[in-house]
Amino acid sequence: MQQRQPIQSIQRAVQILYLIAGVEEGLSIPQITARTGLKSNTAYNIIRTLEAEKLVIRKQAPLRFLLGSAIHELATLNNEQQLLSITSEELLNAQKHNLDSSFMLVERDGNGTFKRMFTDGHRPGVVIKCRDFPVPPYVKATSLLLLAYASEERRQNYYKNKPFEELGRSAWKSQSKLEAYLKKIKREGYSSPNIQSEDVNLYTVAAPIVSENNEVNATVGAYISMDSKTSDKALLHELTIQTAKKISMRLKVLSTTNAPSSRTV
Repeated sequence: MQQRQPIQSIQRAVQILYLIAGVEEGLSIPQITARTGLKSNTAYNIIRTLEAEKLVIRKQAPLRFLLGSAIHELATLNNEQQLLSITSEELLNAQKHNLDSSFMLVERDGNGTFKRMFTDGHRPGVVIKCRDFPVPPYVKATSLLLLAYASEERRQNYYKNKPFEELGRSAWKSQSKLEAYLKKIKREGYSSPNIQSEDVNLYTVAAPIVSENNEVNATVGAYISMDSKTSDKALLHELTIQTAKKISMRLKVLSTTNAPSSRTV
């Protein structure tokens, strides 16, 4: 049986990714063509395709290409298989009890927060994975919860990279009000802000996923229409908190099970 030949365009794309990887200043088209032997048009068309999928990004003056956010996203998803698998099951379990709602997993990544997966009331029984889906700072229940549980150093870096004056003042009026709410989140163990934002017609809530090291780098978020019955909002609130606790517990059990046993010799 004749062996099938690999797809040349994919091989070339992978070759370009490996060339760019680890080059801090990036590579230009002439540099890429010189190292691959590709024609300029061929190399540029491949790079444009990689760029469209966020596997490559460009910087100007002079024009250079670097690895994009999708590379990190793939590594993150691969490294967090257990979290994603467990969370997927628990999000579906939660939605069974409240079909009009949506549940999601949001994680901290660097100085930002990103939605990784979610359920949709219009597609019951399905978990939808996201690609590079940043969550706005200061106005979402999930991003506020992760900010509340962040270390002081991480929080200051967050403020530096996402200036409150530009991104948060319209919602909170003052940073002291924001800080007071962050303390409230830690006291109560959940986030359900009542602020002016694009979510004014939604009732939102988020609860922490606690790692085996007692760190909070992920959260379960959920929302439902603000016009929903009070009992449905209360159910959503309880389901969110309990789902986050179940995920935390399963991760800790799994970590304990997989931990190497120690023996005295």
